[in-house]
Amino acid sequence: MSQRGNILFLILLAVVLFAALSYAITSSMRGGGNDASKETAEMAATQILQNATAIEQAMMRARTVEGIPDYGFNLKGSNSGSTQTNTTCTVSACKIFSDQGGSVASVGLPQAAWDDAAKANGGQNTLFVAAQILDIGTAAEDLVINLPHINLATCQALNRAFGLTHSITAIESWGGYVNYTGTLTAFPDATGIIIGNDVTALRGQRSACFYNGVSNGYTFYHVLIAR
Repeated sequence: MSQRGNILFLILLAVVLFAALSYAITSSMRGGGNDASKETAEMAATQILQNATAIEQAMMRARTVEGIPDYGFNLKGSNSGSTQTNTTCTVSACKIFSDQGGSVASVGLPQAAWDDAAKANGGQNTLFVAAQILDIGTAAEDLVINLPHINLATCQALNRAFGLTHSITAIESWGGYVNYTGTLTAFPDATGIIIGNDVTALRGQRSACFYNGVSNGYTFYHVLIAR
């Protein structure tokens, strides 16, 4: 009887250990899901950065090799979220996105990058604006890509890539910039609020994500042409 009792005890112990192991594996997988969420934000941030860098490089090449002026680019891209045209641009060298004859793939950025407000409005709203970033170039306006309504996780992933640790809840009241569009014969003038006035950590930063208030949410910018 004693041996049978020991065997039953060992069987029960094995069942308990198996249940504990199963729970540990399940918890680990759930933890992996959390990591996957962070990984999704990292991937979205990487795509945003790759896209912005590709645009910047295309512009640099066009200005250096083709002599395209800083006011001469057509930034419309049917799939990129940009509707901004510039009728001054009449050759392929000044067109940026591939569906308009340029070299940069005109693709939508990942849905995982956007907040609920952006998704409710159909996704991204890619803007190209004339705006000044403090301690970048001169006091002249720079050409900047502006992506409002990034979600918090992607915004944080972007800032980690830049080594930025500023408070993500601090409001940088960026506004009054001028859209880069129309029939441009000179670089647009803007008299709006300068990035770096409120959040000093943004001064001298060519790329960053910050909180731009309720109307625009977390916003990513990248300087394409520093002037």
